[in-house]
Amino acid sequence: SDNLHKALLSPPLATPKPLLVLDPGFKAGIKCAVLDARGEVESKTLRTVHFIGGTSSSRDDGKSILAELLKCTQRLTNDECDGGIDDSDGGGNKDVCVVVGNGHGTREA
Repeated sequence: SDNLHKALLSPPLATPKPLLVLDPGFKAGIKCAVLDARGEVESKTLRTVHFIGGTSSSRDDGKSILAELLKCTQRLTNDECDGGIDDSDGGGNKDVCVVVGNGHGTREA
């Protein structure tokens, strides 16, 4: 309860920024989304990534999806992302806020 109290009383980000949100899970995989600075889900970024129990091909696909989501979050930081995901280079390294869920998959990882 002390951690919850601290989390609820912590101030919001000083400057709203896009977030890469990850909720790890074993059976359902990692649920992923990109939120813009207003907290709205970017349209083509809701994904589920499977690493456990999958083939090496599915793990490689998962890595590429996570890389694409990271690039989209970086582009959103520069207001260049239109909600889609592509393979182009996001241009430069930018800091990205990543939010990780605190469910069973996170505790076991």
